[in-house]
Amino acid sequence: MRTFLALLVTSVLITSLAAQESVSKPPIEVRIIETLFSNKVISPEQREDLLRAADEMRREEAQVAARTSELAAAVAAVEERTLAASARLQHVPQKGFRFTSGDESFSLGIGGMLQLGYGWTNWQQNPSTNNEAEQSFGVARARVDLAGHAFAKWARYRVLFDVAGDAPETPVSVFGVPVGNFEAESRFAVLKEASLDLGLLDALHLKIGQFKVPYSRHFLTGSGEQLFVARAATDSVFRAGRQPGLMVQGAGLGEDDGLLEYALGVFNGEGENAANNDKGLLTAARIAINPLGALPYEDSDLTRTNKCLFAVGANTWHHRDDGYADDPTRAAFGLDFALRYAGWHLLAEWHRKALDTDATPAPSANGAFVQLGYTLIENVLEAGVRSAEVRWHNNGSGDSGRREHLLVLGWHLKPRKWKLQADFGRIEDHEANTADNLNGWRLRLQMQLSF
Repeated sequence: MRTFLALLVTSVLITSLAAQESVSKPPIEVRIIETLFSNKVISPEQREDLLRAADEMRREEAQVAARTSELAAAVAAVEERTLAASARLQHVPQKGFRFTSGDESFSLGIGGMLQLGYGWTNWQQNPSTNNEAEQSFGVARARVDLAGHAFAKWARYRVLFDVAGDAPETPVSVFGVPVGNFEAESRFAVLKEASLDLGLLDALHLKIGQFKVPYSRHFLTGSGEQLFVARAATDSVFRAGRQPGLMVQGAGLGEDDGLLEYALGVFNGEGENAANNDKGLLTAARIAINPLGALPYEDSDLTRTNKCLFAVGANTWHHRDDGYADDPTRAAFGLDFALRYAGWHLLAEWHRKALDTDATPAPSANGAFVQLGYTLIENVLEAGVRSAEVRWHNNGSGDSGRREHLLVLGWHLKPRKWKLQADFGRIEDHEANTADNLNGWRLRLQMQLSF
């Protein structure tokens, strides 16, 4: 036992002495100088000179190491700031490719949509059509969408244009006498929207520029979110379209601030990209109530949500001209109802439009449609039915109107973004001159790709 304790103590002492020696041991250059001096290779004066030189060398090395460390820290800081300030690129579902600055003061989203289609119509009951089928391929939309925010997240902008726009018309005259307008074979790129949305609060947004007049849930639902190949026959008759103007809008109340939606705006009243040509403006207002929570402006329930949501909306617009005989005062009022639950989606609207409020009796139009869709396979396959009608009154014939009764099938390769649609049904287009009435069957196919 005594022998073991002696060995243990000896081991501890040796370890302690070695540690002290390693701590107090001078640098290698000093030891070399001392060895040379002890062996009388160098004189005392040479020893002092060499020790001073070694000390200066160690100080310079320490300064270089400090400066190197400071430089490395500065480079790391610059690199960190550069990475923080550099733009990031990502793909955001439903919004396309998005660039965002490092400090998130700016963003730019680049999206696009193609709608390529084929139509077949077999007109009947009109000798002028000779009961022949019409067929046509076409590009319904080819849009580029730029959207994001600038300087602050509440300052949002959007620029949307369609490169498959309208064919330009050129007025032609012969010896100074107008002979008519002729369409070119090319198509203009048409500006659809250019707007700035300032929204410090969800309940209060100020929107300026050109955008959709807040009328009709069907119209306010994007063309890429439609259940059918195109909107109902009522749409082109009653909506006010996109126009330059100013609008306040917002949403609020309820648990998710989505109980109430409102919009109130004033517009030129002359259509897309058109300046006001008279003293009158178009005013529009919309209000919608979502009792069970905000209902997205989409025509389908592809995910078969378990929560029942419905919305009731009312809207109106009024355009007062200052005496233009060919553009009298017009006004419209409409109601809409939408419901979504467990794969079902219902949308119904009713409209009334006064074509000339100053005339007696005033020509007018009534219209309504209802459509019902159901998701057969979640996020893949949906089907639906639609019935729509427009009737004109006091415009020369009680038979003038439009009607459609359609079935649709939609196959989604990517939900809402890449889909193939086919709708088929009976359509009628009755004019004031009954000789021009058209009745027939129509088939439409459309491939949509958007990102």
